[in-house]
Amino acid sequence: MIEVNWYNPKTSSFLGPNPYKPQPIRNYITYKLIGQNNHDRATLRLAQAEIRKQKLQNDTIQGVRFYFEAKAKYGSLVKAFDICLQEDVKGYLPYQSDIWVFNLPQPKEETYSSFGICNHSWDYMIDEKSEIQRKITFIINALQQYWPSFLLLLLLSISILFQKRRNTTW
Repeated sequence: MIEVNWYNPKTSSFLGPNPYKPQPIRNYITYKLIGQNNHDRATLRLAQAEIRKQKLQNDTIQGVRFYFEAKAKYGSLVKAFDICLQEDVKGYLPYQSDIWVFNLPQPKEETYSSFGICNHSWDYMIDEKSEIQRKITFIINALQQYWPSFLLLLLLSISILFQKRRNTTW
């Protein structure tokens, strides 16, 4: 299963000065799907081979652009997404009549999660280590800010325990 959310420039401010060019800057090889079964099948095979080659070479300079003409079949769209799934593509972006497919730079130590434009943001590079660090920082900041309340709560809890202990008969 692959999650697909279409890009909308009106709700996406993460792309800088020209939100109507949603794809990351790459040299894209365009594969046109025109609605003729034999042509589209051959085009999809070529595109899949190119995606595989770029992925093996970890090519972050080039990408693949699927362009769907008005008569393109729905099956070609499904097959294009299926190719992204089969090739374990980490970056793909559907917009209008296109699907932009690209490689993300490989991390040196951290691991990044897979990505399709979800919730119209570029939060696809979630560094797992920094996520834990953010949680720890949040807890430390809360303790620093509210230490009097925590101290009062601790003292009340201790006093209740002592009172219950005194009232208990052995």
